[in-house]
Amino acid sequence: MSLTANELNYLIWRYLQEGGLDVSAYALQEETEVNEYEPRLGAQVPLGCLVDLVQKGILYTKVNKLVSSDKKVVSDDVMNLDFNLFGAIAEEGGADSRRLVKPEREEQDGKQGKREMKKEEGQKEKQQQQQQPEANNSKEDTAFTKILTKYYNFPQSLTNSFNPLRSNVLVWGQRDQYSVICTLHEKEDPQLKVLPHPITSKDTIAVSWSPSGDSIVTASENGELRMWDLSGSIRFIMALHHSPVIAVQWSPNGSHLLTLDVTNKTIIWDTTSGQPVQHAEVKAAGTDDQTAANNTCFGTEACWIDDYKFVVPGADYTLQVFQLGDVDQELPIGILSGHLDSISSVSYNSSLKLLCSASDDRTIRIWKGNSTNSLQILLGHSEPITYLHWLKARDNKWYLVSCSLDSSLRIWDFINGEVIDLNIVDSGVPILTAAISHDYNKLATGDSEGTVLVWELTDDLKYKQVSCFQAEGAEKDQNSLISSISWSKDDSMIAVSCSNSKGSIVRI
Repeated sequence: MSLTANELNYLIWRYLQEGGLDVSAYALQEETEVNEYEPRLGAQVPLGCLVDLVQKGILYTKVNKLVSSDKKVVSDDVMNLDFNLFGAIAEEGGADSRRLVKPEREEQDGKQGKREMKKEEGQKEKQQQQQQPEANNSKEDTAFTKILTKYYNFPQSLTNSFNPLRSNVLVWGQRDQYSVICTLHEKEDPQLKVLPHPITSKDTIAVSWSPSGDSIVTASENGELRMWDLSGSIRFIMALHHSPVIAVQWSPNGSHLLTLDVTNKTIIWDTTSGQPVQHAEVKAAGTDDQTAANNTCFGTEACWIDDYKFVVPGADYTLQVFQLGDVDQELPIGILSGHLDSISSVSYNSSLKLLCSASDDRTIRIWKGNSTNSLQILLGHSEPITYLHWLKARDNKWYLVSCSLDSSLRIWDFINGEVIDLNIVDSGVPILTAAISHDYNKLATGDSEGTVLVWELTDDLKYKQVSCFQAEGAEKDQNSLISSISWSKDDSMIAVSCSNSKGSIVRI
């Protein structure tokens, strides 16, 4: 393997661009003309290549030290090796290097000393167990995962949502032309109100409650939207979309509704009249042709920044910021560039004044209002990210939680760009969706095998699996995917939608 100086400069240039250091990247480009390598190497060099290359170099250095000069593997404790850049460099020196090959007598003495230490530690541990039996028993109890059972079943569904103010009211969209408002009663059968769409509507793919909880919007596969009141009476029919609507977001004060379809068409509706007030259609970069953009879905999520600004996916996987009621309504007031694939999640934190986004390019980016460059880039997931949410810890500090098709669940310190907790689903199946509880203490994840895992946040910011639920019939149907999870207002229940199996309401 060889690496030329120009190729190294190219990797550094790419690293600076990925990190949002545009000025530094431009300075390097001016001095080395390294951008000439982009046509030849651009498609071959993956995201984060420089960091990955350095990590592999460190690993090679460490593994090489485990082989003695006579080609024998040295018996050393790999877990005690210092796997970091400066540790690898230090071992190249003479005085600071560790001796991996020990003299025979010294090795025997060391083993004898270790046996004696282990014996003493075993005696101390035995004494502690005798003194604190209750603590050990409680620790053993926490190792078990509680198996949850259904409280109520409903038909196959792609989406559901609990009422934001009423813990016993939820709505789900069925895999036919119906949606249902369900009111749960403690000692009586649930009260169901059917919300019909035309027979040509097919699946209901999105439902969304207003912030006040007195209105709901259902979106069908043919693009038709219907707004209902809490009693199940229809208020408006909104039929300007002609493709499946994949995102439905109410403004914070509930006065407007944002809808986004798979052709990247965004419409803002007045919720008091059901009339459109603004729309934006993404065009391919550098052209007025709409066809190229319609053939590519640039993202599946959108969000409001406040009652008058909103963010939607744009051309070339950018994020575009629009102003409600602006004179040039079809032109964004800001464009956030950096992602290289479809936007899977976007969320604004009004307390921090920060925007976070996740993408199928396996990166998470943090954005600040006064800059079009990302404030931070979080790398680590090896597959597209399916869930991203702000997490408020018990110390009132903010973090991020993410899930991915790589089966991992991560908590991020987004300020320092570090993963502070990492969990891998035992079965190794992709995590398709997730939902965080209103008090931030629990997280429910759903996978591609119809299984829901419930995780609890500990005081030291670690997720611990506490319970699990298997969708009814999912064990017999490999296509039973968990498509949606929502929490009740009091966090006592979750509603689980499954594509090819019955949906369920589950008490936690």
